[in-house]
Amino acid sequence: MSGFSLGHVELFLTNDNRLRINLLKKLISIFVVLSFSQLAYSESEASCELFFNSSQVYKLDSLDENHRVNRAEGKVIRKINFYLLDVFDESNEDENNLVFRFLNKVHVNTKKYVIKDQLLFEEGQIAQVSTLVESERLLRKKHYLTDAFILPEKVCGDLVDIAVITRDTWALELEASFGESGGDTNKSIGFKSGNLFGTGNLLTVEQVTENGHSKLVTKTQNPSLFGSRFSSALGYADTSDGEEKFITLNRHFYSLDSKWGFESRLSSTSFIEDEKNLNGFSGDYQERTGESYLIYGFSKGLIDNVARRYYFGLTQDKNIFNATSSTKGDLPDSRVRNYAWIGIKSIENRYEKFRNIHQIQRTEDIQLGQEFELNFGLGPTELNNDKDFFHSNASFENAISIGKHHLTKIGVSYKGNYLTDESKSENLVLGTKLDYYHYLNQNQRWYAGLKFDKGIGLTSDQELTFEDETIVRGYPTNYQQGNRRVLASLEHRRFYNTHLFNIVRVGRVFFADVARAWDNENASDSTLLSDIGFGLRFSSSKVRVGNVAHLDIAIPLSDKSKVDSYQFTLKAYHAF
Repeated sequence: MSGFSLGHVELFLTNDNRLRINLLKKLISIFVVLSFSQLAYSESEASCELFFNSSQVYKLDSLDENHRVNRAEGKVIRKINFYLLDVFDESNEDENNLVFRFLNKVHVNTKKYVIKDQLLFEEGQIAQVSTLVESERLLRKKHYLTDAFILPEKVCGDLVDIAVITRDTWALELEASFGESGGDTNKSIGFKSGNLFGTGNLLTVEQVTENGHSKLVTKTQNPSLFGSRFSSALGYADTSDGEEKFITLNRHFYSLDSKWGFESRLSSTSFIEDEKNLNGFSGDYQERTGESYLIYGFSKGLIDNVARRYYFGLTQDKNIFNATSSTKGDLPDSRVRNYAWIGIKSIENRYEKFRNIHQIQRTEDIQLGQEFELNFGLGPTELNNDKDFFHSNASFENAISIGKHHLTKIGVSYKGNYLTDESKSENLVLGTKLDYYHYLNQNQRWYAGLKFDKGIGLTSDQELTFEDETIVRGYPTNYQQGNRRVLASLEHRRFYNTHLFNIVRVGRVFFADVARAWDNENASDSTLLSDIGFGLRFSSSKVRVGNVAHLDIAIPLSDKSKVDSYQFTLKAYHAF
């Protein structure tokens, strides 16, 4: 038995036994490696700085106060963690009830890939504060989110984990508006799904009656086509006096550092235009309009905190007029304007967070600094125009925040054509505007607004009037028309902390307006319009940003013999 060794033992081992021994050796090796790895990871994690844990994601106000996003600068993004919060906060006792829990269950939250596709950063990249902040701002603009935060969750040496926290909006909205003035009843009712099945897609169906005309509107929008930066939209409206239809395909400059963009649109509208002046109804005519364009833009990105973009494009504007049985007087001249153009746009990267400016008790990203745009175009007869013309438009805006109590916005613009053969302007509009906000305290604001526009060579269908966002409360839409327009408003705004049923935010406003549209050769001199009134504002904390219901009672102070003694309106606008 002398000289006996393990090698002799192996001679007696079967192949199965050898396989078992080899497997046991490998398992022991793996166990040793994992043990040391876990020990090293534990030591590494112990040295990490944790900014918050998952239970804090529901405390959005505290997150906003302790953002500390600067701690991520220059570090490698190890991991991106997504916290996609429900519409209703079940960690809040006021929202943890049977109804809200049921609504959370039936609501389809935004898909993770939809949020991820909007980010300007990825795992493995070097974190830049500017990119994180802009990504957060882009998410907050999405109609399917009520709020968003992006901040470092954990810093481990040169590595950082980034948390992306979003809260969903309630996707299905019922919309309604009502107004009565000048003998006309304006109303609308419909529904909008702003986040179909959590994809971010939009669908709108709405029945609208306005100024004696009605229409059924259907629109759909895909803001991220096939998960790309392209977006598309399609719309059709069957109206009592015509139809409306459009289709778009765009790839906007999705960030300030984007290098290129693309926009395209085809649209057409036909309707009956009522001719009205200070003396009342005078007839109508049929108008068919069309807008088509193809635009490409490029940029070197964000340099010295300014993004400069260069564009070239092709545009067609079409206005065709036909008589009806009620037409009186001469029709406006039909026109088709085709032109090629080049342009430049400059955007200063200065944004600050505000509250209680345009929305009620919501974070608002407002651009401070300057934004400038200038375009030049040529429309020769070779492009199927009946006249040679030169097109130009420009705009300049600047917002200035002074101290803690003042915000001022100023803007100037012009847009129009110059007919070279006739040496005259066509539908040229010069505009100026001023908005001033004075913060009395956290929830009260004085607002003053002034807008003046001057038209040169306006055709009758393009005369300046009061409609849409530029209205004179207390008077019918289009009550005055002319080549000049001025509107001044003064408001005292109150934003309440009241949160009705944890769903509705409330505000109130006292307002006064002074306005006039004049220099109209087809009407006598118009009077200066003025009104005073009171309004309530309602905005849901659970639906998309930018939908504020206005409930206003306005009393006209001039031309009282020609209008109702008061005007009651209920309508949704994009701002307070």
